[in-house]
Amino acid sequence: MLVDKSLRQLILRLEQPQSGPAFTCSQRRINYASAHDNETLFDIISVKTLMNLSIDERCRKNNLSTSMIALSQV
Repeated sequence: MLVDKSLRQLILRLEQPQSGPAFTCSQRRINYASAHDNETLFDIISVKTLMNLSIDERCRKNNLSTSMIALSQV
């Protein structure tokens, strides 16, 4: 099938080391700062930072991290 052939070609291409950018434009990239196991970045910040940080400071750290991802370009 055509789909199987395309999938095999994609897998072979992904297994080879990249010599240049993997994407033709920055709009094709997916960047994230959160985990995929139901643990958000805010949860990680809460666990790994000092206990005396206020909720506002934790929110600021979370906003800074997600903003850096959203505003970054290749």
